[in-house]
Amino acid sequence: MSLVYSTSSSDALPLIREEQPDLAILDINMPETHGVEIGAALAANASTAVIPILYLSAMVTPDEAKDLVKGENKPSIISKGSPVEELIAAIDTITLP
Repeated sequence: MSLVYSTSSSDALPLIREEQPDLAILDINMPETHGVEIGAALAANASTAVIPILYLSAMVTPDEAKDLVKGENKPSIISKGSPVEELIAAIDTITLP
């Protein structure tokens, strides 16, 4: 698995399209373009629609994040207040067979 990183939301979408990562981790509240908008653009493009998305957010508590991801085909979300072990578990769940 390779890692690509961007601190600019305007660079994130072209970078994800070019690199085709196994997972896109997006902050919901990003400057310029929100992570949800980037996620929607990825979902709308056939070549990137298959890339799973994990959202990070300081706007929800860990318990609220768990409630948001119930059900089929919903993107994963982790609160920035969650322990790092939960982030690692979410990544493993998404990327490991």
